[in-house]
Formats: sequence, C-alpha cells, structure tokens
Amino acid sequence: MKRHPLELLMPTRRTRILGALIFAGGTVWISWIMQRIVRGISPGILAFEFAGTPANAARIIERWGVSGEARMLAQIGLDNWFLFFYSTTIALLCVMVAIRLRPHSSRWADYGVLLAWLAWLAALLDRIENYALVQIIEGSRSYLLTTAAFGCAALKFLILSICLLYIVFSPIIFSRVRQKVST
Repeated sequence: MKRHPLELLMPTRRTRILGALIFAGGTVWISWIMQRIVRGISPGILAFEFAGTPANAARIIERWGVSGEARMLAQIGLDNWFLFFYSTTIALLCVMVAIRLRPHSSRWADYGVLLAWLAWLAALLDRIENYALVQIIEGSRSYLLTTAAFGCAALKFLILSICLLYIVFSPIIFSRVRQKVST
C-alpha cells in the first residue's frame, strides 16, 4: 500500500478538503491574472510552447512585438507560481480519490498515488519548459530549446490529462470497484 507525502501533511479528510480548496483557489486566481496579462496577444502561449522549431518560434515572437514579449515573459514568470498551485491541487485530488478507493481496491488506490507523484513531475516539466521558453524569447534559436519546450509541454499535458481523467471518472471507478467487492 503506497502513500503520498500529502497524506502525512494533511492527515484528516477535513484538512485535505481545506487544502484542495486553498490550492484550487490559488490556481484560479493566478490563472486569472495570467490571462489578463496576455489578453489580446496572438498567437498565444500554447502555440509558442508547441512551435517545435526555432523558425516557428521566431515568427511567433515577431508577431508579438516588444510589448508582447514583455507580457509573455511576465506570464511565464507567474506560471512558475501557477505550476506549484495546479500540480499540488491535482496531486491532492488524486490522493483524496486514492484514500477513498484504498479499502476497496489497493490497485486503483496505488494508481492514484502514482498519479499524484506524476502531477508533481508535470510541474517539473512545466518549469523546464518555462526555462526553454524564456531563453527562446531572449534570443536563443536552438533546436534543443524548442524541442525541449515542445516535448515537456506535450508530456506535461498528457500526464495532467490522465490525472484529470482519474479524478473525473473516480465515481465510476469507485462504484465498479464496490460492485466487484460486494459480489
């Protein structure tokens, strides 16, 4: 039976719910600020993350202009806080699902703990991606950086999608697991 550090830091259901609300609130608040900073800039940060080549990245930066570059750098700076909040929110929700499933299926509970760790890995990938994006905005035209940004973004979104699917479909998983146990 695997455990996650968030279980130790927030040992009761009440503290986990409070923690999830606080982290989710921080996630929404920082996301709102980030969206306001880059309002009207096109193409957006997703296109830049997935530019893939130095030439594509340079075209995007050129379309932003100097003001757009500065605003994107500010958004990326805020993203370094955002990644802490979103990854911990998702990790905590995965842990909460895992705790609920643990008495009925250690396998599904272990998946939740693994996904909670992977949510933090997604944050690390996001940080690496942010470093690469800043270097590109500041003038580096390296294939390594555009490839790193692309790869980190793709893996980050894949991990977070799997985590969110686990969370969203947890009621179905829980009912199926309970049905198997009771029959």
